[in-house]
Amino acid sequence: MSKLEANDISVTFGDNKVLENVSFSVERGSFVGLVGANGSGKSSLLRSVLGIIKSPTGNVVIDGQPTSEMTPRQIASKVAYAPQGAEMHWMLPVERLVGIGRTPHLAPWSKPTQADMDVVEHALEVTDMIGLRHRIATTLSGGEKARALLARAIAVGAPYLLADEPVAALDPYHQLQVLDILAEMAQQDHGIVIVLHDLSLAQRYCDRIFLLHDGDVLAKGTPDEVFTDQRLDQAYGVRMARTEHNGTSFLTLIDRSDRTVLPGSS
Repeated sequence: MSKLEANDISVTFGDNKVLENVSFSVERGSFVGLVGANGSGKSSLLRSVLGIIKSPTGNVVIDGQPTSEMTPRQIASKVAYAPQGAEMHWMLPVERLVGIGRTPHLAPWSKPTQADMDVVEHALEVTDMIGLRHRIATTLSGGEKARALLARAIAVGAPYLLADEPVAALDPYHQLQVLDILAEMAQQDHGIVIVLHDLSLAQRYCDRIFLLHDGDVLAKGTPDEVFTDQRLDQAYGVRMARTEHNGTSFLTLIDRSDRTVLPGSS
């Protein structure tokens, strides 16, 4: 079966051990959520998969081939990445920024073909960036930058896409729009991995969840299997309610689980 596997990944910053022998995988056609409290290593795990952070242990395998046997261009054509809150320093129109996503498929010094431009057009369209295609990327708002970076990742046309909090800076409409796009990509046989803090959105969209805590995977499985009261308390220190609307389950934050009520308060 075609899948991306990260095996026994460890990350240490100075004396701080962020991840220790953590493994996860995503199959084509699935939508995987990486969740956990701040500092649990979600972003570091994605960057380790891409080789941005070097893990002294383990390996990454894409469709049966270790990345250690692949060139950076080959890896970039297989795995697209939408980073979290990336600063933009390119004085480029959005259309050209998104077009950078086609770089792994181009020979050195060659120009994009019409097929490449069609892919860029599609990426701009699905991310609702058509109207901003001629804007200079550095002038975009935070939410617009997030959508532009997602469009660039989509333009790669890679079988796997890793997105680090792609909806964090977006208004509610565009949060749902972006997640609908990623869900549709999963249905079209892409493997999607997304870092999320909104557990209700993770519950709604992801078919598999990896919950990180204390440098390890606390739980993995379907959202219903992972998001138990005990694990939410252990990983986040919160209590959440479960509701349902039109057959879709939602999680709603109630309170901190360690909160004490003072005498006389209501």
